[in-house]
Parts: sequence; C-alpha cells; structure tokens
Amino acid sequence: MMEKLHELYGRQDIERLETKYRRAKRIAALLGGAALLLCVLFCCLTDRRNAALMERLTVGASVLGGWLLIYLRVNTIADLRHEITHAKMLLEEERTAVEGVLSVSRERMRIRGSIRFYALTLTDGEERRRGMVIASRAELLRAKEGERLRLYLANGYAAAWEEL
Repeated sequence: MMEKLHELYGRQDIERLETKYRRAKRIAALLGGAALLLCVLFCCLTDRRNAALMERLTVGASVLGGWLLIYLRVNTIADLRHEITHAKMLLEEERTAVEGVLSVSRERMRIRGSIRFYALTLTDGEERRRGMVIASRAELLRAKEGERLRLYLANGYAAAWEEL
C-alpha cells in the first residue's frame, strides 16, 4: 500500500522563505542606517571638551553595527538565499526514485558559500545509495530513520519521500 508523497519543499515553503529573506534584508538595512545615524549624531554633538568620548562612541557604534551586519549577512541572509535557490532547484529538477532503509548522518556539512546539509544513506540489501538533505529539513527525515522509504532525489538531494 502506497502512502502519499511527502514533499520537502512546496510553493508555500518557498514563499515563506522569501518573506523571511526580505524581512532579514530590511532589518539589516535598518540596523546599518541606525549605526550610521548614531555616528552622525555623535559627530554633531562633538566639541573640544568631549571629543575623545565622542570619538570612542562613534568608533564603537560603527564597529558594533558592522559586526552585527556581517553576522546577519553571513548567518541569515546568505543562508536564506541559498536555501531558496536550493528549494527552487528541488521543485524544478528531474527526480530519481530510490528505495531502502533510511539512515541520516549526525554530522552537519557545508558546501563553502552555499547550504548546510546532512548525508543520507538508503540501504536495500547489499546495495547502498547516498544522498543529501538540507539541514533545515533533516529533522523531517531523521524522524523516519530506520524505516523503509522511497526517496526521490534531485541532483543527489532529497526532494520528497513515500513510506513503503
């Protein structure tokens, strides 16, 4: 008896990711603008008596704002952009079906400048097939670990599964 197909990404998931991406970019712009306005404010409030203090405050605001922007850009905005690209690829690419008992690695890996993922192994007797699943969706498949599944792969990445 075939169960229904469980997609890892759907159109609503991509829309949700794009909304989060736009929101993160807006937050980054507001954060950068706030840091810049603080620097301008500190410069405008500077006179001979408080010049050293205002210089420290200006440098502190620009460094802290810069660190926060870099952190947000590297750990949120770029990750979301890569995940959106990956999700669109999973929906558009041709899929191959593989069957077997699923196991998901415990070690998270990363393609430099791209997504984080976990390795998958499907064992069917002596035959082993390998694949990958994006880190944000790994828990969905980890819950099915040890079960016999039909996994649909797009370019080696898990796109959907069916329970057998």
